Amino acid sequence: MSSLSCRMRLVWMTISVAAGAGLTAGGGGCGSSQIAGSERLETVGAPTSLAQVLEALVPASERHTITPCLVVADVTRAVEFYRQVYGAEPQASSRGPDGMTAAQAVRIEDAVVVLVRADGNELRAPEQVGGSPVALHIYVADVDRAWAAAAKAGATLKVPLADMFWGDRFVEYVDPFGHRVSVATHIEDLAAETVSERAAAWTAAMAAGQPAPDFSATRGVKASSVRAPGFHAVEVQLVVDGGVRALATYAASLGAGEISRIAPGDRLFHAEMTIGDSRLLVSDAMPEMGSERSPTQLGGSPVVLAIHLERAPAADWPGTTTPAKDPFGHLWLAD
Repeated sequence: MSSLSCRMRLVWMTISVAAGAGLTAGGGGCGSSQIAGSERLETVGAPTSLAQVLEALVPASERHTITPCLVVADVTRAVEFYRQVYGAEPQASSRGPDGMTAAQAVRIEDAVVVLVRADGNELRAPEQVGGSPVALHIYVADVDRAWAAAAKAGATLKVPLADMFWGDRFVEYVDPFGHRVSVATHIEDLAAETVSERAAAWTAAMAAGQPAPDFSATRGVKASSVRAPGFHAVEVQLVVDGGVRALATYAASLGAGEISRIAPGDRLFHAEMTIGDSRLLVSDAMPEMGSERSPTQLGGSPVVLAIHLERAPAADWPGTTTPAKDPFGHLWLAD
């Protein structure tokens, strides 16, 4: 399911819930360890230097709680793409033994993304995995300009550029390096009731095979920020198998607070959580509905999620040197 589909269901069917449990203090030992009852984390063979490189490029004190590290075949090209499309500012970089750029951080407004060169082992690019179960959601000042630049650079369109009923002008695509991205500019602030009414009208039109409704008559107040309330310039969406179980795991081990979920039956259409100062979006893999595949379906992920918490994660979370797979196949690096 695309980010657009998830967001539509979120606005239309959101069920507010209480915040999740607080963090459990504890050490961060490496290796396979107990998590959420029978769930286990699996240490993988990525180089221990990744943690050292990350800290050297962007100290934890200068990052949000979650920092996505995207594996790509060519870091230099990827940095240039981020600069041209998102107005990213290149930060520190590191070089490999061959003299080529092995990793580089870029800053997009208040957020940092780290681009890491594939090593052919555990750090694999999307073309080596067969896709990506992780999507970046990026807010920019001018989404039209960003999409024009991305298309010119070879991005593949997934959801056409349009004004969406929740107040964003939005587009979704796969970038030239195989990573999934949704890009938006928040254009209007809307009352919750207006969003719900628009969502119902939009859904009814889609179900009837009709064009999207014209919402100009219910135009809200001009947005006070190019980002929707509560969002940083870059946030992360995860596709998993067992979404409801994933929410419990992330709450128990990372102190994630649940904002909302849409889970008719046992399928998680969309959920939003807060972990520290970051927002994490989670949904089940539903190939029959056109969703992206999960890490277990792909056989891996080309994204490592570096996580920095003010308090230690639960003792069953990975340590500080080696990325580890969570029970759903996503790679995390705690520091």
